Amino acid sequence: MEYRKDAHRVYALMVHLIFVVKSRQPAFIEGIGIIEALKTKIIELSENFEVKVVEIEWGMDHVHLFINFSKAHVRYS
Repeated sequence: MEYRKDAHRVYALMVHLIFVVKSRQPAFIEGIGIIEALKTKIIELSENFEVKVVEIEWGMDHVHLFINFSKAHVRYS
């Protein structure tokens, strides 16, 4: 795990997201290119938002993302 440091803190902000296909229908089938296209898009978006995708895993009906991001992305209300 990568820790970030600033003047008074050491921290690691991690998020585990799970995206599920409606009605749990199998949508991510090997060999038709959906998985690689989705992985490419997720990595592209992570670079735009300056977050690091630590791990991407999928089943036939869901995607798991493990994301590391900086405190600059946290909004306090």
